Amino acid sequence: MKTGVYHSIPLYLSSRENYRGKRRIFQLLAKAASVGNTQISNFSFGLGQCIIDAIPGGQLFHGIVGLSAHTGGQLPETFVGAMFRRKLIEEEIFSFCFASNHEYLGDGVIVFGTLLRWCYHGEVTYIPAGEKWSVLINFIGVYQGQLLVNSFTAFVDTGTQFIDGPRTEIDKINGLLEVVGILNEIYYVNCNKMPQYPTLLISLSGLQVALTPREYVTVMRNDTGEFCFSAFSSHEQTEWYFGTMLIRNFYTVFDPRRSLIGFAPACFRFE
Repeated sequence: MKTGVYHSIPLYLSSRENYRGKRRIFQLLAKAASVGNTQISNFSFGLGQCIIDAIPGGQLFHGIVGLSAHTGGQLPETFVGAMFRRKLIEEEIFSFCFASNHEYLGDGVIVFGTLLRWCYHGEVTYIPAGEKWSVLINFIGVYQGQLLVNSFTAFVDTGTQFIDGPRTEIDKINGLLEVVGILNEIYYVNCNKMPQYPTLLISLSGLQVALTPREYVTVMRNDTGEFCFSAFSSHEQTEWYFGTMLIRNFYTVFDPRRSLIGFAPACFRFE
């Protein structure tokens, strides 16, 4: 991997505790993007991070994954593709990791053209990706236990916070937890029972990922105390979307030219 020419953009997110119980979640990161003295395009992108009622001002923007996407013909080229064609980066890839108030990273970093070795442990494992960054999920189950959901396709989507799936399958997964209420398709669970919740195993095109309760249950606090909710959220559609509550556990690499997504354990924890 060449590392001579690359660019990075720190992520500074706001209102991490701003929870309002709404469905779609975005945080605007940039309205116009420039690298050095070159403006790539009037390209906005966001991150499924804070639950808010609507996109501020109704601006057109993507999730981070959208840096490799076109938008209905309105943008003549993709962001990362434009950087590569203008020789601002040596590899047409981008990668990112999330953190929480890190001394140097802020809330994370997006890197264009290379990998940041100090952001992840071990090696990056690449899996093939289909249209709109869809990946084959072999199964979701309990670690060394029962099979919960078998063989489906999911879209890796940084414009979504939750792991969204059909209600029947999501009910089966969240049935392993002590659900205390469901609001706007979000499953609230008993925080005190979190040590008793099982470790889950997800197989992404053969790459097996174990998720501990700490990694798939979010704890939030306000003036009245704390509450917890599951990363698995339901909808009435048949599609699955893997959002930031899964992706936050990884250093993630997108290779649009080869249609690959790479995952490695992240060095930092994003709360």
